[in-house]
Amino acid sequence: MVEGESIGGRLKAARLEQGFSLEQVVEQTRINRDYIAALESDDHAAIPADFYAISFLRQYSAVLGLPTDDMVSALRQELADADDTTAEFSQLQVSPTSHALWAAGFEKIRRWTGEFIANRANAVVAAALMLVGAIGWWYVGCSETAVIATPPEGAGVESLGAAGGAEAAAAAGTEASESARPATPPVAPTPGPAPLGSAETLAIQLRASGEVWVRAVVDGGRSQEAILQAGNLRTFRARERVQFTAGNAGAITLVVNGQVQDSIGERGQVRHIQVDRDGWKALPAGSF
Repeated sequence: MVEGESIGGRLKAARLEQGFSLEQVVEQTRINRDYIAALESDDHAAIPADFYAISFLRQYSAVLGLPTDDMVSALRQELADADDTTAEFSQLQVSPTSHALWAAGFEKIRRWTGEFIANRANAVVAAALMLVGAIGWWYVGCSETAVIATPPEGAGVESLGAAGGAEAAAAAGTEASESARPATPPVAPTPGPAPLGSAETLAIQLRASGEVWVRAVVDGGRSQEAILQAGNLRTFRARERVQFTAGNAGAITLVVNGQVQDSIGERGQVRHIQVDRDGWKALPAGSF
């Protein structure tokens, strides 16, 4: 570069010498017109960052055929000198008193920021605790409801038959209504369902050793279906008979009034079984 000639002055002189307008330079470089003008006027502060100023200068000087490396090196030096001057000016302007004021202000801002973050953190923790408490209250409430609603047949045992459950509910309702009435002469209690294995009730249990589909009919009532998994147990109580279809007969163990019966079929075999007071027997398909 010619000594004493600025970067911007050299760019503008080369552009005018080659007969380029600013619009033509913008079209070739795709650089904003204001940034081209800032480079030519050495107003580097008008460009967002030093990196962009260097990049724009590299493109502009290449279009004009100027020594790009020399131009970029000169700009880097100018930018570095400007940074040093700014730093020196800042040091000269900051007296011990002003430095103390800045430090005190910074400390106050830091303390306010810390208190704000702490308060927000406390609020978040409190909200999380409230949420956990609400979930726990809901879970405990649902758990208690589930325990109350569990049939008293025994752990892991569900009944597909409706007769036993309906009679137990009727007996419970009778006892509640009797206790609510005024004192009256004693009356004979209403007999409840017969105990498991008694002469008046058939108690049939199906114990699954694998996955099996079961459809059951108790005393000619509505059919009920279920898919049992290994370890599942189903209990039916009937006055006269229980009829059931097992889709995988070899995976079912039949227990009648507490007595384990012989195998009702093979694995994968579909069997239609009827259990009454005479024992159990296989029926043809479509019998019930």
